[in-house]
Amino acid sequence: MTRDQTPSDQEALLILNALPELGPVTLRRLLDAFDGDARRILAAPARELQRVRGVGPAMAVALNGWREHVSPEREKALLDQSNARFVTGRDQAYPPLLREIYDPPIGLYWRGLECLTEPCIALVGTRRPTLYGQTTAKKLAAQL
Repeated sequence: MTRDQTPSDQEALLILNALPELGPVTLRRLLDAFDGDARRILAAPARELQRVRGVGPAMAVALNGWREHVSPEREKALLDQSNARFVTGRDQAYPPLLREIYDPPIGLYWRGLECLTEPCIALVGTRRPTLYGQTTAKKLAAQL
């Protein structure tokens, strides 16, 4: 995707999910305010973004300047390098029961087989794990 290209809906959700300044509650509010259209959020003027509760001037600037913070090409390369993918609530692979909770994640970074029709185990974590969290997750995954 070149600098002038508009991201696809999937790419826009990946970008929004990767923005360090944007948390899940504010992201959900933005999606609600923009009828679920992530591309409209990325293209919206700052004054329109600031009408959404939780979006102040600094957040609006970060959203308008998303290209300075997130590279879709880099995110895709990292996904490929990790043999992972980004699954949104709009994807068939998104866990059906997760859709039913009060505030489901916008997206999941998914690595491994899809086995949602059979009993399975998932390791779910944060984008910013502690060293202890990383170590524990690695040990648990290795034992599984």
